[in-house]
Amino acid sequence: MTVYVPTTEDLEWTRRAIRGRKVWAVPSGGFVILLDHENMEFTTLLQIKGGSPEIDLHERVHVNLVTIGYTAKRGSFIEGAHSTDDILRKMGLTEEDLAIIREVSQEWGEDEERRLG
Repeated sequence: MTVYVPTTEDLEWTRRAIRGRKVWAVPSGGFVILLDHENMEFTTLLQIKGGSPEIDLHERVHVNLVTIGYTAKRGSFIEGAHSTDDILRKMGLTEEDLAIIREVSQEWGEDEERRLG
């Protein structure tokens, strides 16, 4: 078993990814992170059926957030959620909201398939 040790580049990428966000959806990992920047805490909402690549990415993001000073508040598997869109819908977002999120993510040049480390 390989232990993940984040690089400076990984930590900077994470800082940029969360800057100004309260909600961070990570489609390639099947999870959504709710960020409380003021208290330096985060909550993770996960899809029910994640495989090894999704679990690995979640663990790497979790380690990065803790390394830059955030505390994990709690984590929950969301029943019936098979994607980040499902999780966001269960949070009350509409299809229009999801379309705006996708558009903004593309404009920011985010690569949902990026693997940390």
